Amino acid sequence: MSILRTNQIQDTSGNSSMMINSSGVTTFMKSPAGLVKSSYVFLYAKGASGYVTGSTGDYLPLNAVYQHKGTGNADYNTTTYKYTTPVSGIYQIHMKTIVASTSISTDYRLNVDGTDQYTFTWSADRNVDQSTSYYLSAGQVVGFRNGNNAGYYRNSNDMPTGDVYTVGSFHLLQEIA
Repeated sequence: MSILRTNQIQDTSGNSSMMINSSGVTTFMKSPAGLVKSSYVFLYAKGASGYVTGSTGDYLPLNAVYQHKGTGNADYNTTTYKYTTPVSGIYQIHMKTIVASTSISTDYRLNVDGTDQYTFTWSADRNVDQSTSYYLSAGQVVGFRNGNNAGYYRNSNDMPTGDVYTVGSFHLLQEIA
């Protein structure tokens, strides 16, 4: 047989494990409860337009949600600027901003559960941009912590717009128990 036609795969107990819609979009389910295992949130810094100098130890204030899927909107706190992992797994993490001039040296650290893991970004010219894949356990809290009075640019515009320079995202790539 070269073609398998199905829209649902079940485990041996009859609980849905995977659904495939007519467009080919696959949704993985958590058996036996049937909960969707996906989390994605895309954020940006919104406020009075201009360059802001943060304080060492502060979290990058990504305070506005642009896009979210699955549990992503509930997983990110726009007041504390931290993401709480819904399940154990591999996460794609991204952060980007610009600083006021090429003479400014800026870094942000990937912080998990209050501990800096490593310097996540460092300015090159005016750009600060980094992505990584990282394993996190369920319930861990992640954010971008200011390493050295780092600056960033925020904008009063809503997304989408070409004038937003400070963004971040958290995306569950794969749950690993």
